[in-house]
Amino acid sequence: MMLSLKFWRLSFRRRLTDLGLLFGVWSVAWAIGSTPLLTAQTVDEKKSDVPANWIETLPSDFRSSILWLADYETGNLDQWSIPTSRDPGGGVLLTDDENVTARATESIKHSGRYSGEATIRNAIRAKNGSKAVRFMRWATKAYDQGGVELPTEGYYSTWVYLPEAYDPKKQAPWDPGDGGWWNVFQFKSNDEKNESQSAWTLNIQKDPQSQHHSCYLYSHINTKKSWSAAETVKIPVKQWFHLEAFVKVSAEEQGQIEIWLDGVSIIRAENVRTAVNSQRPNIVWGIGNYTDHIAGGKKLGTATIYFDDSLISTKPVAPFVR
Repeated sequence: MMLSLKFWRLSFRRRLTDLGLLFGVWSVAWAIGSTPLLTAQTVDEKKSDVPANWIETLPSDFRSSILWLADYETGNLDQWSIPTSRDPGGGVLLTDDENVTARATESIKHSGRYSGEATIRNAIRAKNGSKAVRFMRWATKAYDQGGVELPTEGYYSTWVYLPEAYDPKKQAPWDPGDGGWWNVFQFKSNDEKNESQSAWTLNIQKDPQSQHHSCYLYSHINTKKSWSAAETVKIPVKQWFHLEAFVKVSAEEQGQIEIWLDGVSIIRAENVRTAVNSQRPNIVWGIGNYTDHIAGGKKLGTATIYFDDSLISTKPVAPFVR
């Protein structure tokens, strides 16, 4: 994903020759070296200088297990919504259109030229209602292009970037009783009426003492509602990190869900329900930016999350992100 030092030097000298310029900023760039931030956020590079598509660098035997992907290199979110299809098997869902936006962007990316950007605004102390951007898939591809429902056992993964130290915690007297929540990764399931129901959510929280971010699983369809990661697990800010979930689909207490952070297993729930329809157990996957209160950014109630290189596969990608 990062240009080699040799190539960087050649590119550096060539640009000085071509432009005949010797800015002080280049001296600073040389002093700090070739960093991921410099490479990732330079959007006017020639095509040959663009960081490699991370998915294409994965081993071929893993790539053969990919059922669906979004690398965002279309320059839009069409890989989620497939607008050319009559029945796309997924979509970009917005709650409160006036206060949320979803798009592809070149400003920050994990690899290639583009990532997905999800922004919510005016999410303040639950008084303005929920704000949500959700990228959802319920089929491996468009149904009218041969797509099928997501597998009964599968892996769901994405790279994530938080540009600010956001905090969803609600304080008294504005807390309606839930303490605050921020859903960035979720699974839903269709019931007997084919209506989508929330099954599992992966939420990010910020500890008021350590100021570190961590995550926890929540499920209202199980007797036990919450599963937490170890206290030593820290989600970084202003740095790409990788989330992956394995789900075994079951409407009985025979299912399983496991979460990896940067290739390390951090939460595991066994003998649980992961679906709601016992006649036709199924799962729907989504990532996004969803809450009714968020602080910690430049403006109260506003938060942006970036996603890149999102996958559904039959094999885990965790071994390749450590």
